[in-house]
Amino acid sequence: MKGLKTKLILLVIFMLATYFFTNNIGTVDIEQMAIITAIGIDLDGEEYSITAQIAVPEEDSTSTEKKKTHLDGKGSTIGEAIKSISDISGWYPQLMFCNLIVVGNQFKDKNLITVLDFFAKTLRIQDSALVVFAEQSAKELLSESSPMDNISSFALQKILHKKSGFNKDIAEINIKEFCSGYYSPNSSAYMPIIKTIKQKEDSAESNKSGGTANQVGGVNAGGSGSSGENGGNSLFDAKSTALFKNGVFVGELKEHETAIFNLITENFSETTISVNNVTNNFFEQCNYLVTVMHNDTKTRLVVDENNVTLAIDINLYCRVSDQNSSGTVLSSSSSTPLPNYIKTALEEKLYNDLYSFLQVLKTTDCDVLGLEQKLYKFHTKHYYTHKDNLLEKMNLSLFVSVSGQK
Repeated sequence: MKGLKTKLILLVIFMLATYFFTNNIGTVDIEQMAIITAIGIDLDGEEYSITAQIAVPEEDSTSTEKKKTHLDGKGSTIGEAIKSISDISGWYPQLMFCNLIVVGNQFKDKNLITVLDFFAKTLRIQDSALVVFAEQSAKELLSESSPMDNISSFALQKILHKKSGFNKDIAEINIKEFCSGYYSPNSSAYMPIIKTIKQKEDSAESNKSGGTANQVGGVNAGGSGSSGENGGNSLFDAKSTALFKNGVFVGELKEHETAIFNLITENFSETTISVNNVTNNFFEQCNYLVTVMHNDTKTRLVVDENNVTLAIDINLYCRVSDQNSSGTVLSSSSSTPLPNYIKTALEEKLYNDLYSFLQVLKTTDCDVLGLEQKLYKFHTKHYYTHKDNLLEKMNLSLFVSVSGQK
């Protein structure tokens, strides 16, 4: 019996070594793999149109440029459209490194789960892949070139994945979170809207960069430093947020409403807030830039048989970072007091923004704060009484307090 086990172990080792040295264990030759960094989804009549963005290394090892290649596919389902990319190009689409999914604006009146469910259920793509909604078509967005990065998906990910120290002004979401929101009892979700900001470019500089798009075998490739396939370098704005109910677009959070959403749900430290037209102690109308050092937000439901009240308490600890006043409140000390006139103006601004944000949720019936789950968890006996029109009948009790160094 002991000799049989030894023989089996040696046989397994021999087979693994054979597969390894002959490379038969690989599914596809590496030279035939297309490493996809982003996928754009559009509609072409009744079919889905997929744009896969691929990062292509330069042949010249001394060059720091990064080329981009787009492969296009079509199909009656998302899976078929992605599969068609390999059929027409001879490259196997590898989705393991795909970190961005762009949905085109043609899906504004469609149920997005019909296109995103594939990515949520397949094991070929990461659950952490970000999903965004394009103001234009997804293909047009991925064809843009940023001055900071020729590959638009890389530039977008830098904007969406902001580290500590940047403003928390974007409501990023990944494919897992979006689908979880859709399949939750309130069927509510969101994603950032990507808007393109065209940058003017000096013609001489543009000619110097000389990035001309090439087309080889139906595949578009644009060189680094180019003006973009649509002409002109572009930057991206992701501060607005699209709201979805039952997978369908129902409304939009503007920039200040997105910031309030993040203030309620995230750590808002190091985020700056502009407070404009404030009358200071010198009777000047001035603008101030205030940095949030710490935030503490409490959200709760007060429920009885007849009423539901949403109570939100926001407490911020802030300091002034900049101003355009001649009578300065700034100093080199980190413990500069926060004047009362700035506190009052900031509290009023945040209260109005908070009220505006909640009115959008009530109007669209989009429960991105997960209030129905709170109702079920903490007020189970009243759940079935209020769940069907929770946001519509909900009363508001809002409190905003701003403090600083005394």
